[in-house]
Amino acid sequence: MTLYVNVCICIAPGADADYDRLKRDFLCSEDIWYPIRFSVTRIVRLSSSYSFADREISYLTPFTEQPKVNRLMHHATALSPRADIYVCYVGGDYFQEDNVIACACSRVSNGILKGFIVITNGAASHSNLYTLAHELGHILLTRREQGVWTNSDPDCPDGGVHHPNSQNLMHPIIPSPKSWRHPEDLITSNQRRTALRSPLLKEKSNRR
Repeated sequence: MTLYVNVCICIAPGADADYDRLKRDFLCSEDIWYPIRFSVTRIVRLSSSYSFADREISYLTPFTEQPKVNRLMHHATALSPRADIYVCYVGGDYFQEDNVIACACSRVSNGILKGFIVITNGAASHSNLYTLAHELGHILLTRREQGVWTNSDPDCPDGGVHHPNSQNLMHPIIPSPKSWRHPEDLITSNQRRTALRSPLLKEKSNRR
């Protein structure tokens, strides 16, 4: 049995998102979040109306309150309605806030969960190899608890969305590959169990 989520990739003008980067980002993410697979169902190159300048997007302002980003999310959903997660590679190196190179958000509409990730060229370097896996983690950890949607880290004692250990993938400052030994060392067993209960996961039989 294979556990997977459907992913649509959107590439905005100016994004450094060639085949090698996409392959690297998703293979790394699958190694860390094993046995979850990220099934890329569609890759879309966006028009110039979705071009983003450096520091145009805000991390602190909700995506729904940023007209161009909100329009991008609606456009991506219309292009690939069956996708569970939309990963949007954009131009520029940073968000408006210092040192922020990517952000994830989860949206629930009519009871259906969707995940959206915006990731800049700043995440293209090897030192930021784990960026996509980190953002995917925020979405995989989104679940209902006691009737309320939350994306809190299951190991965070104060209910925050990040892990307190600086060597954990979900720490607010994502660890560098220099400290990497094995993919399983980057997340805890509790984080993995929580991700495996994500409502986004689908099952596919491996029988022929």
